[in-house]
Amino acid sequence: MKFKSSLIKLKLLVDRIEEVFAIIMFSLLAGIIIISVFLRYLFNFSIPWSQDSAIIAFIWVSMIGADIAFRKKRMIKVETVYNYLPKKMRKIASLCICIIVLVFLTFLFKSSIELVQLNSIMSIASMPMISWSSFSLSLVVTTILLFINYLLETVNLFLKIRDN
Repeated sequence: MKFKSSLIKLKLLVDRIEEVFAIIMFSLLAGIIIISVFLRYLFNFSIPWSQDSAIIAFIWVSMIGADIAFRKKRMIKVETVYNYLPKKMRKIASLCICIIVLVFLTFLFKSSIELVQLNSIMSIASMPMISWSSFSLSLVVTTILLFINYLLETVNLFLKIRDN
């Protein structure tokens, strides 16, 4: 029981860190764009790295946002067939979907690791000290977070089916 409560506390901490990170990245995105537009139109000065850094922030916000949306059950779903199923079949269908997504995330994780390795040798032209892997690393992190959340959802669904 103590182990379970420790896991729940850890999960809540990770969720909170994820949300704070998304807020920080969104704030950076908005700040960079506002400052860049302000400097460009008022002083005719352009920051060379503003577009690339805004793109990096946007990608991270989008990817982390996908996991937050799943965790808060705000993902877009097509439920036309699902709504016509009996309640027990809905749980089984949801379990099957979670298993399929877990398999997909496993393959996506492997591919995203390879993508990070490929992109690590290329630097961003406007920011030579940063490699393109800063883009693809968001896919690795999000895949891990989604895998953990889908795994928890799969276990919960399995327990609900078993108890009924």
